[in-house]
Amino acid sequence: MHTGEGVETEGQVRAALAAGLPLAIIGFLALRDGGFGLVERQEVAVALWWALALALAFGVVPRAEPPRGWRLAAGGFLAMAALALLSVAWGPSAERAVEEACRVLGYLAVLALAFTGLGPRSWRTAAASLFVVAVAITAYALVGRLVPEWAPASEAVPALDNGRLHAPLGYWNALGAWAAMTLAMALAWSADARERGVRMAALAAIPLAGLCLYLTYSRGAVLAAAIGIGLVIALTRNRRRAAIHILGGAAACAAVIAAAEATPAVASGAGEAGGGGVALVLIIAMLACAGLGHATRKLARRRGEVRPIGAGRPALAAALVAAVALVAVVWVAGSDGFGHGGDSAALTSSDPSARLTTAAGNRSAYWAEALDGFAARPLRGEGVGSFEYRWAETGSDDELVVDAHSLPLGVLAELGLLGLVALGALVAGLVAISAAGLAAARRNSQAVGLAAAATCFAASAAMDWTWQMAALAYLALAAVGTLAMAASRPLPRRVRVGPARWRWALVAAAVLAGAAQAPGLVSTALVQDAAEQRVLGDASEALELSDDAVRAAPWSASAYAARAEAYLALGELEEAAADARRAVDAEPRDAGHHLLAFRIEAERGNADAALAELRRARELSPRAASVRSPKVVELELELAGGR
Repeated sequence: MHTGEGVETEGQVRAALAAGLPLAIIGFLALRDGGFGLVERQEVAVALWWALALALAFGVVPRAEPPRGWRLAAGGFLAMAALALLSVAWGPSAERAVEEACRVLGYLAVLALAFTGLGPRSWRTAAASLFVVAVAITAYALVGRLVPEWAPASEAVPALDNGRLHAPLGYWNALGAWAAMTLAMALAWSADARERGVRMAALAAIPLAGLCLYLTYSRGAVLAAAIGIGLVIALTRNRRRAAIHILGGAAACAAVIAAAEATPAVASGAGEAGGGGVALVLIIAMLACAGLGHATRKLARRRGEVRPIGAGRPALAAALVAAVALVAVVWVAGSDGFGHGGDSAALTSSDPSARLTTAAGNRSAYWAEALDGFAARPLRGEGVGSFEYRWAETGSDDELVVDAHSLPLGVLAELGLLGLVALGALVAGLVAISAAGLAAARRNSQAVGLAAAATCFAASAAMDWTWQMAALAYLALAAVGTLAMAASRPLPRRVRVGPARWRWALVAAAVLAGAAQAPGLVSTALVQDAAEQRVLGDASEALELSDDAVRAAPWSASAYAARAEAYLALGELEEAAADARRAVDAEPRDAGHHLLAFRIEAERGNADAALAELRRARELSPRAASVRSPKVVELELELAGGR
């Protein structure tokens, strides 16, 4: 009896963890600018890897057999991390190479925890948790626009791209991709969840996600949503209900978007009036969708029936038409048509919805530059971080661009064909384990929703830099890992513990993977603290902090630059010049380090050395405003005249 109670308690704990961890971890990252910052992202990675090490050490995990294809997926992650680290030998920045390797290892931790901590009995709980956090962040983003006094501080910044909704993730296209993932999951759950209340609630989330998606004015996110919706339609077991729900959802989204467009303060984030009216329309639309979910309760499939993907062609055709209708609503609701064509003036229009009527933009230029980088070194690429420097030197305008805005093209440019093979293995492994999970779950609503959400992220990452947004990547990878465990089989406890030598080898690997995050994490946090102290006027404290940053990560150019700034503030020019030179040597293609050296050499009175550094900075980034700022030009003329 006591054994049974212990098993029951253990099951309850597992269920609580399966529900709580995704909410806590992904929610935390989403609310911290989407986890884009290195400190937040690597803090979470350390916690995940060391939690896994403890669980392995005590024999708590694995709970079930890992899914088929896990070796291919894990091998792809490890190969990408290894290539990023190896690119230190030929790339422009050791600091960025280490950062990217740690990013990939952090993403692998999500899959590792899912594969070891979940099983055939707990994956549904984790899936529900992922859906809840997706809807919660979407709602939080909308509340900040509709009720401005509740808005996050970052959303209150009015100068960001004509009022495109971006908080809490900090980037409008990332928030649009998040909304697309939420929309796909909501449609899947509304079409085929067992409980009527769950179907109603899921359908009610569609206008919420649709409005959030629209207010980001992200064309890539609209395309990702269309792909996700199409996958739901293809895979769901109840296409008749899905077709009706998407038509109803499209109508609800159209009503809410029309209300938002009629309220400039909401459409462009330019004021506070009218948010209450749009919120009222949104609530009515959500209630109407919930009512539709109740009305379609009799359209359930026959018990035990699972249609093959190719069946039900009439229903599939109708649903596809409905999907196109929903996308069309989001695409043209704020415009008079497609008359703008490719006119790039739409991108700078005072009406942010004008973006949705044109294909103009700089993506083609970014992608062409990435292909040029690949052509220069096709096998191994130019190294992690090279795209930013290549764009600064040869790009078509003075925009600061640090990423190719496409994961596969960025990998091709920076890691070459070897990197693309590693990425292909990663994707192939994830697809294989997702397919196994879908089959084992008989394509139920949760499984289809998870697959559609991951597909939305993949589509977004193919045409934007959402790979760098940890909250989005964690949500997608957690979806795949959770789905994969639907096909798993529980392991007896004696098997879970396993041979000691293997168990402790895995513990050591997890500890090392977490420890690898620490140097960059500590150094970056110290560099940020040092910058704050310089602003506050405490140069001595800034020097102490930046000195610790150098010791934590001696390969970090940022740490040397921070220490050089501190020495400069203290008037210790010889030490400042030495650290500026170390920063230049670590990242020779970074114009900012050369500008720092220019300022220091100017303070030292070395006009020739200072002007040489300035010339090099302008060669590296000829159109950057920093190299031609009034202060720089004034100091340049002074040095030239004095010489």
